[in-house]
Amino acid sequence: MESVPDPKTLRGRWVPLSTPLVLALVVCGFSLWHREGEPTPDRANLPQVDVGTATDLAPAISRSPRAGVFVGGPGSVHSVMGRKRFVDAAAEIASDGRPNRIAFFVIENETEEDSRVWAARFQDDRLGSFGYLGCGWVLWLENGQLRDVEPYTGNPDRPSREVVERTRAVWP
Repeated sequence: MESVPDPKTLRGRWVPLSTPLVLALVVCGFSLWHREGEPTPDRANLPQVDVGTATDLAPAISRSPRAGVFVGGPGSVHSVMGRKRFVDAAAEIASDGRPNRIAFFVIENETEEDSRVWAARFQDDRLGSFGYLGCGWVLWLENGQLRDVEPYTGNPDRPSREVVERTRAVWP
């Protein structure tokens, strides 16, 4: 004869709750154990990447002898991919041992009015669709002057190492 747990007893109330709790602990434990073997980035070699609005970052960008600027678009998968490529490229460039210092910046939203005004001051035809593409832009500036532009950084059809290669072409 099969016994049914009585909901009025302690065993009857805790048995249904204990199964999901044990499963959750096992999953969490496995995920922590699994992550143990993953390499962690060396924080000492990661470059500083200042993040903010165009209004906040424009003075620092203008003062930088060399600046790599990523300008993203909100809600765009391509922009997220482009931002990751940019940050990865910044880490590689900062750790390659070359003496040329480059400051890295991320302007979060190309569609904001301050971003469009900031980009318009360069008066460059390559920025004609700035604020509307949503793929993530990279701008290379020297002493506040625009040197090069890549408007499709996050496009999956573009080479993932393009930011590194373009940066090294701008500043060999």
